[in-house]
Amino acid sequence: MAGSDFKPEPIVAKAQEQSQLAKLEDVLLNLCGTDEPSGLPRLVSSTGEEVELPESVCRVMRQLVHQLLLGKGVRIATFHQPLTIWEAADLLNVRSQEIEQLLDNGIIPCSQAGMMRRIQFEDLMAYSHQKTQMR
Repeated sequence: MAGSDFKPEPIVAKAQEQSQLAKLEDVLLNLCGTDEPSGLPRLVSSTGEEVELPESVCRVMRQLVHQLLLGKGVRIATFHQPLTIWEAADLLNVRSQEIEQLLDNGIIPCSQAGMMRRIQFEDLMAYSHQKTQMR
């Protein structure tokens, strides 16, 4: 399937997959659950070719498996880089006016693209982590 043909679809795990999901969650937690992973997981093809999963894919898998194990449905949502104010607000689950105030006060850096302000994902996550640490 070509990349442009990919259409994300909602996914719900079957009841009979729960034990496999529980084992997979344990493996992913041990391999991807710490700041210093003990070695990233590898996929092995039927021909024996091995590919180490990038850390970002490992984190996504961990989140997906956890939600599926809880019986929740999942779907992949994408966002542009850099983020719009509305995308940033959606990611932090706040109103866009709150993001605008943070940008106006210089708490989160942004760049100007015409009339639109753009926010780097890393800057938004740094703010989010800082806010979490202050709690």
